Amino acid sequence: CIGLCYGVAYTVTQLAGYLGVGPWIEHPYTNELWDALLYASVPEDLEFSFGGINHLCWILNFKYRGKDLYPEIRSLPSVPTVYESDGVRCEMLKAFGWWCTENHWHMTDYVPYFRKNSETIDRFLPRRWNLMDLVNERALLTEQKTCEILEGKLPLPLRRNMLNAPRIMNAVTSGEPVRISGNLPNRGLIDNLPADCTVEVPITVDDNGLHPQAVGVLPAQCAALCRTNINVQELLVNGALSGDREAVKHACMLDPVTSAVCTLDQISAMTEELFEAQLHWLPDFK
Repeated sequence: CIGLCYGVAYTVTQLAGYLGVGPWIEHPYTNELWDALLYASVPEDLEFSFGGINHLCWILNFKYRGKDLYPEIRSLPSVPTVYESDGVRCEMLKAFGWWCTENHWHMTDYVPYFRKNSETIDRFLPRRWNLMDLVNERALLTEQKTCEILEGKLPLPLRRNMLNAPRIMNAVTSGEPVRISGNLPNRGLIDNLPADCTVEVPITVDDNGLHPQAVGVLPAQCAALCRTNINVQELLVNGALSGDREAVKHACMLDPVTSAVCTLDQISAMTEELFEAQLHWLPDFK
């Protein structure tokens, strides 16, 4: 099994645009911008490495035509257009020294610093959109377009996009190797994260399967931020496998965002409300 996400490719492509070595890629708050992102590509001559957990992965080096661009990355918070578009990650870079994956609204799911109250939310997330509405809009448009393709009204599009599954299929069937980002059990891939957690690392794929690349040691502060979320994931998995409500409550109590804004009794009450609302889908917790 492998977990797939395009957050690393998305991040690297955006960074290239911020640094002027690729086109500017806006956050996908409309269907048109989502298409622009999906069919963007990482510029040639760009070398980069990364490691972490899904949605909290760290860009560890970034070179264009052999030149180290990390000094320029560390100056991005002083660029008004970049800060306006990506203030959350600029603040994370200023505080922790490294650029992280996920756009500004998703990044705030994993750390306790940006959603403490309405004032901080408005400061760091001035542009917000309803992701579910956007997903539903895309699903409807995709269904319509698929029907028109099957009816011969539209040609079948054959374009590369930044999603990893087609790249894996091509590499496995053709033997042509490809480097992707993927999520696998750690087992020594990142030395300072737990061995049994799932990590996101570079993976080469060919007709012999998946070949993950060991990252080594993450910067200590980056590993620590990852571990705060790994703790939650471990408790949630234990709760899901055992049907233990208390383990799930403990996970919610340790979640960085929840613990930043709620008291323990509020979190306990909220978790009970969520269980009651979702018991139809959670029979093991009845």
